[in-house]
Amino acid sequence: FGGNGNTTVTGGGIHSNSCLTLNGASGTITVTGSIEYDADDIYKNNGGMTISPNPGPTPDKVIIDPIYDMCASMPAPPNGGNPSVLLPGRYSHIISINNNAIKTMRSGLYCLENGIRVNGGGTLQSEVLSAATEGGVTIVVMGGNFQVAGNATVKLKAPAPDCDATPDSYNLTCPPAIPGMLIYLPPGNDGTVSVAGTSDSEYTGTIYAPDGFIDVGGTASALSDVGAQLVASSVLVHGDTNINIHYDSDTTFNWPARLNLQR
Repeated sequence: FGGNGNTTVTGGGIHSNSCLTLNGASGTITVTGSIEYDADDIYKNNGGMTISPNPGPTPDKVIIDPIYDMCASMPAPPNGGNPSVLLPGRYSHIISINNNAIKTMRSGLYCLENGIRVNGGGTLQSEVLSAATEGGVTIVVMGGNFQVAGNATVKLKAPAPDCDATPDSYNLTCPPAIPGMLIYLPPGNDGTVSVAGTSDSEYTGTIYAPDGFIDVGGTASALSDVGAQLVASSVLVHGDTNINIHYDSDTTFNWPARLNLQR
């Protein structure tokens, strides 16, 4: 954590498999759940930030398996159509949204070999289908980064966690999109996911980068609310804007049940 802004996490907690470091000169971190770091590593407050509740060491490591490879047989999107609309499929080129451009992602699965970039003044949004039929996108960043400028607008929502249970109602989304999964960097991609944007930006779902880096906020970003679960090799929350992170199991990916045996 860095910067001078206040960070609030509701509905969940903060868990680190290694260290936890506070570098901000001021600001607060307030969590409704627990704040944990690995017992073999360290917790360090290098500045003037306050944190509640007090972080505690935990001997248990959280290990989450990779998601299955859903992009192996994904075809390229069809040619033509509305240039302001992105269609599900496998993209070999980087997707770039420039200043004053608005791109709407149709519901479904996107496999990006070279990432995506939303430049300042650009808008990237997932479509809204209807009150009765929820849409949503899963963006798999196979290579490269998910880059968002501080003054861009991003409004993205993952498919509903139960969308694969009622395929007739969600036939535009699941499968092959992953219920509850918004952005996924597969193992081997150590790129960056920028969770940034204007105060109108919205992120709903799980952002999962087991080998990557999630960068939340920043001095140029007015982002204030994040409705996402953030899981990565490293996560940095910083900037001077107050950031509210909301965890809701009804909108995020449901990790498969697992059994750990110890002796």
